[in-house]
Amino acid sequence: NIKRIIWTPRWCTNEGNCSFFDYKDFLINYALKNKDIDFIFRPHPQAFSEWNLTGELSEKDAQIYRNKYNNAKNAKIDSKKEYLATFYSSDIMITDISSILAEYFLTGKPIIYCHKKDCFNDFSRKLSEGFYWVNNEQELERTINMLKSGNDPLAEKRKQIINEMFYINPNGAGFTIKEFIKKDALKIL
Repeated sequence: NIKRIIWTPRWCTNEGNCSFFDYKDFLINYALKNKDIDFIFRPHPQAFSEWNLTGELSEKDAQIYRNKYNNAKNAKIDSKKEYLATFYSSDIMITDISSILAEYFLTGKPIIYCHKKDCFNDFSRKLSEGFYWVNNEQELERTINMLKSGNDPLAEKRKQIINEMFYINPNGAGFTIKEFIKKDALKIL
Protein backbone atom coordinates (compact mmCIF):
# COMPACT_ATOMS: atom_id res chain seq x y z
CA ASN A 1 0.00 0.00 0.00
CA ILE A 2 3.00 2.30 -0.34
CA LYS A 3 2.53 5.02 -2.94
CA ARG A 4 5.62 6.22 -4.77
CA ILE A 5 5.51 9.96 -5.40
CA ILE A 6 8.10 11.76 -7.51
CA TRP A 7 8.71 15.49 -7.43
CA THR A 8 10.34 17.17 -10.43
CA PRO A 9 10.39 20.95 -9.90
CA ARG A 10 11.75 23.41 -12.44
CA TRP A 11 15.43 24.18 -11.94
CA CYS A 12 15.63 27.84 -12.91
CA THR A 13 13.66 30.54 -11.17
CA ASN A 14 14.21 33.48 -13.52
CA GLU A 15 11.17 32.48 -15.62
CA GLY A 16 8.85 32.80 -12.61
CA ASN A 17 7.43 29.28 -12.80
CA CYS A 18 9.71 27.24 -10.50
CA SER A 19 7.89 25.93 -7.43
CA PHE A 20 10.89 24.38 -5.64
CA PHE A 21 11.17 27.09 -3.01
CA ASP A 22 7.40 27.12 -2.45
CA TYR A 23 7.25 23.42 -1.52
CA LYS A 24 10.77 22.20 -0.63
CA ASP A 25 10.26 22.14 3.13
CA PHE A 26 6.61 21.14 2.99
CA LEU A 27 7.25 18.08 0.81
CA ILE A 28 10.16 16.60 2.78
CA ASN A 29 8.22 17.16 6.01
CA TYR A 30 5.11 15.57 4.46
CA ALA A 31 7.19 12.53 3.47
CA LEU A 32 8.71 12.21 6.94
CA LYS A 33 5.23 12.31 8.54
CA ASN A 34 3.65 9.87 6.07
CA LYS A 35 5.34 6.48 6.12
CA ASP A 36 2.82 5.18 3.59
CA ILE A 37 4.69 6.93 0.78
CA ASP A 38 8.03 6.47 -0.91
CA PHE A 39 9.00 10.01 -1.85
CA ILE A 40 11.53 10.71 -4.59
CA PHE A 41 12.86 14.19 -5.24
CA ARG A 42 14.26 14.28 -8.76
CA PRO A 43 15.99 17.61 -9.29
CA HIS A 44 17.27 18.67 -12.68
CA PRO A 45 21.03 17.98 -12.87
CA GLN A 46 21.73 21.73 -12.87
CA ALA A 47 19.29 22.67 -10.10
CA PHE A 48 21.53 22.93 -7.05
CA SER A 49 24.38 24.63 -8.94
CA GLU A 50 21.89 27.10 -10.48
CA TRP A 51 20.35 27.98 -7.11
CA ASN A 52 23.81 28.35 -5.60
CA LEU A 53 24.89 30.59 -8.48
CA THR A 54 21.83 32.83 -8.11
CA GLY A 55 22.27 32.99 -4.33
CA GLU A 56 18.91 31.36 -3.70
CA LEU A 57 20.36 28.27 -1.98
CA SER A 58 23.92 28.22 -0.70
CA GLU A 59 26.00 25.08 -0.96
CA LYS A 60 25.83 24.73 2.82
CA ASP A 61 22.02 25.01 2.84
CA ALA A 62 21.80 22.62 -0.11
CA GLN A 63 23.84 20.06 1.81
CA ILE A 64 21.61 20.45 4.87
CA TYR A 65 18.61 19.90 2.60
CA ARG A 66 20.20 16.84 0.94
CA ASN A 67 20.94 15.40 4.38
CA LYS A 68 17.22 15.44 5.22
CA TYR A 69 16.73 13.03 2.34
CA ASN A 70 19.85 11.01 3.14
CA ASN A 71 18.60 10.46 6.70
CA ALA A 72 15.01 9.64 5.73
CA LYS A 73 13.82 6.05 5.44
CA ASN A 74 11.09 6.81 2.90
CA ALA A 75 12.52 9.73 0.90
CA LYS A 76 15.50 10.06 -1.38
CA ILE A 77 17.03 12.25 -4.05
CA ASP A 78 17.22 10.56 -7.43
CA SER A 79 20.14 11.98 -9.39
CA LYS A 80 20.48 9.19 -11.95
CA LYS A 81 20.60 10.29 -15.59
CA GLU A 82 17.99 7.72 -16.61
CA TYR A 83 14.53 8.72 -15.46
CA LEU A 84 12.15 6.27 -17.16
CA ALA A 85 12.55 3.59 -14.46
CA THR A 86 11.55 6.18 -11.86
CA PHE A 87 8.56 7.24 -13.98
CA TYR A 88 7.30 3.71 -14.49
CA SER A 89 7.75 2.71 -10.84
CA SER A 90 5.96 5.80 -9.51
CA ASP A 91 2.27 6.32 -8.79
CA ILE A 92 2.03 10.13 -8.79
CA MET A 93 4.16 12.99 -10.10
CA ILE A 94 4.30 16.48 -8.58
CA THR A 95 5.79 19.05 -10.93
CA ASP A 96 5.61 22.49 -12.44
CA ILE A 97 6.28 23.46 -16.05
CA SER A 98 8.60 20.88 -17.54
CA SER A 99 9.54 19.22 -20.78
CA ILE A 100 8.89 15.82 -19.18
CA LEU A 101 5.18 16.50 -18.61
CA ALA A 102 4.11 14.90 -21.89
CA GLU A 103 6.29 11.84 -21.31
CA TYR A 104 4.88 11.26 -17.84
CA PHE A 105 1.35 11.99 -19.06
CA LEU A 106 1.61 8.94 -21.33
CA THR A 107 1.96 6.69 -18.27
CA GLY A 108 -1.67 7.57 -17.49
CA LYS A 109 -0.70 8.28 -13.89
CA PRO A 110 -1.85 11.41 -12.04
CA ILE A 111 0.12 14.64 -12.27
CA ILE A 112 -0.15 17.31 -9.60
CA TYR A 113 0.73 20.58 -11.28
CA CYS A 114 2.11 23.34 -9.03
CA HIS A 115 0.87 26.39 -10.85
CA LYS A 116 2.66 29.74 -10.77
CA LYS A 117 1.99 31.36 -14.14
CA ASP A 118 0.53 30.31 -17.47
CA CYS A 119 3.13 29.47 -20.07
CA PHE A 120 1.47 26.54 -21.84
CA ASN A 121 1.25 26.18 -25.59
CA ASP A 122 -1.91 24.69 -27.14
CA PHE A 123 -0.65 21.12 -26.78
CA SER A 124 0.33 21.36 -23.11
CA ARG A 125 -2.81 23.37 -22.33
CA LYS A 126 -4.85 20.40 -23.59
CA LEU A 127 -2.77 17.99 -21.49
CA SER A 128 -3.26 20.23 -18.46
CA GLU A 129 -6.96 19.38 -18.48
CA GLY A 130 -5.83 16.05 -17.02
CA PHE A 131 -3.65 17.61 -14.28
CA TYR A 132 -4.58 18.35 -10.69
CA TRP A 133 -3.74 22.05 -10.35
CA VAL A 134 -2.57 23.33 -6.95
CA ASN A 135 -1.60 26.82 -5.83
CA ASN A 136 -0.51 26.33 -2.22
CA GLU A 137 0.51 23.78 0.42
CA GLN A 138 -3.05 23.12 1.58
CA GLU A 139 -4.26 22.29 -1.93
CA LEU A 140 -1.17 20.16 -2.52
CA GLU A 141 -1.69 18.17 0.69
CA ARG A 142 -5.40 17.64 -0.03
CA THR A 143 -4.62 16.44 -3.55
CA ILE A 144 -1.85 14.06 -2.46
CA ASN A 145 -4.13 12.60 0.23
CA MET A 146 -6.97 12.19 -2.25
CA LEU A 147 -4.75 10.36 -4.76
CA LYS A 148 -3.11 8.25 -2.04
CA SER A 149 -6.57 7.03 -1.03
CA GLY A 150 -7.15 5.78 -4.58
CA ASN A 151 -9.55 8.54 -5.59
CA ASP A 152 -8.47 9.79 -9.05
CA PRO A 153 -11.37 11.68 -10.67
CA LEU A 154 -9.29 12.67 -13.72
CA ALA A 155 -8.19 9.13 -14.66
CA GLU A 156 -10.71 8.79 -17.50
CA LYS A 157 -10.01 12.34 -18.71
CA ARG A 158 -6.30 11.47 -19.03
CA LYS A 159 -7.14 8.37 -21.07
CA GLN A 160 -9.35 10.45 -23.35
CA ILE A 161 -6.61 13.08 -23.84
CA ILE A 162 -3.99 10.40 -24.54
CA ASN A 163 -6.23 8.86 -27.22
CA GLU A 164 -6.90 12.27 -28.74
CA MET A 165 -3.47 13.90 -28.53
CA PHE A 166 -1.18 10.90 -28.99
CA TYR A 167 -3.00 9.19 -31.83
CA ILE A 168 -1.05 6.45 -33.59
CA ASN A 169 -2.28 5.50 -37.03
CA PRO A 170 -2.97 1.75 -37.17
CA ASN A 171 -1.03 1.63 -40.46
CA GLY A 172 2.07 2.95 -38.71
CA ALA A 173 4.00 6.21 -38.73
CA GLY A 174 5.74 5.51 -42.06
CA PHE A 175 2.44 5.13 -43.89
CA THR A 176 1.07 8.30 -42.29
CA ILE A 177 4.18 10.30 -43.24
CA LYS A 178 4.11 8.95 -46.81
CA GLU A 179 0.44 9.91 -47.21
CA PHE A 180 1.08 13.38 -45.81
CA ILE A 181 3.99 13.96 -48.20
CA LYS A 182 1.98 12.61 -51.14
CA LYS A 183 -0.99 14.86 -50.31
CA ASP A 184 1.31 17.84 -49.86
CA ALA A 185 3.12 17.12 -53.16
CA LEU A 186 -0.17 16.88 -55.06
CA LYS A 187 -1.06 20.41 -53.92
CA ILE A 188 2.11 21.69 -55.57
CA LEU A 189 1.45 19.91 -58.88
